[in-house]
Amino acid sequence: MTDETEYIVITDEEGNDLECELLDAVVYEGESYKILLPVDGDSAEPEAIILRENAEGELEGFDDMELLDAVFGIFLEQNGLK
Repeated sequence: MTDETEYIVITDEEGNDLECELLDAVVYEGESYKILLPVDGDSAEPEAIILRENAEGELEGFDDMELLDAVFGIFLEQNGLK
């Protein structure tokens, strides 16, 4: 069994591309979310990016902090980090 890392390139509102490692996928209340980590981040403490997958399979951001916390909590549990 191989454990291959998957990468996704996302584009922000300004047209800038950002390469991210796909850390995990989470399903919460019937919706799919992707947890990403920027690859070339210069920060000593990189921040994960959580995006929702819409019906067309495209990833989109959202601003609901309670939802972000719930999805991130599931990610932590799924990966034995909580």
